[in-house]
Amino acid sequence: MRVAFLIYTRKIYSTLFHRIMCLPLPAGAFAFYWQWFNFLYVSHIIVRFTFRDYVIDLLAKESLCVKPVSLSIRTSS
Repeated sequence: MRVAFLIYTRKIYSTLFHRIMCLPLPAGAFAFYWQWFNFLYVSHIIVRFTFRDYVIDLLAKESLCVKPVSLSIRTSS
């Protein structure tokens, strides 16, 4: 599922990039937009995975704060 999400976001970014590149701009703008495209895509991945790790750590700390409850099953004999 992670690969599908990354492919989907890559497709969105490449579509936006293609629409920007279709604008009548000087040839030197290609390198500028290509660098920004790569920067935004990579920073998006870094932020997403950093936030995911932060949430996992937060949930782990919260689960450590919960006191364990012992369950005992009583059977009638």
